[in-house]
Amino acid sequence: MGFEMPTQSDTYRRRHHLRIWKTRYFLKRQRVWVGTLSYDSGVGFIKHSFIPAHHISPSLELESQYLTRTLHILKPVSARLSKPESGKINTGDSYIWNGRALILDFSNET
Repeated sequence: MGFEMPTQSDTYRRRHHLRIWKTRYFLKRQRVWVGTLSYDSGVGFIKHSFIPAHHISPSLELESQYLTRTLHILKPVSARLSKPESGKINTGDSYIWNGRALILDFSNET
């Protein structure tokens, strides 16, 4: 599933983007979903091709912070998955990741 939230510019070029996938895994009898966050900062082409794509802002942490503020999560929980890293995605855009995954619990259990 994919969700997007427009920015003040309200165009397809700039938007907050959340993509989630259902896994085959369960935790405490609840289905585990995984996702990615990005801020689409413009449109263009995948590097060295004529395939159109959205370009992303490099800081994945800023999008994680934006999502927690938008969902009114006062004390976000995260798990360290790896050491911080940086690199490039298939569009040629750079990214910076702190190595942490945001954990969201949407179950009704307290």
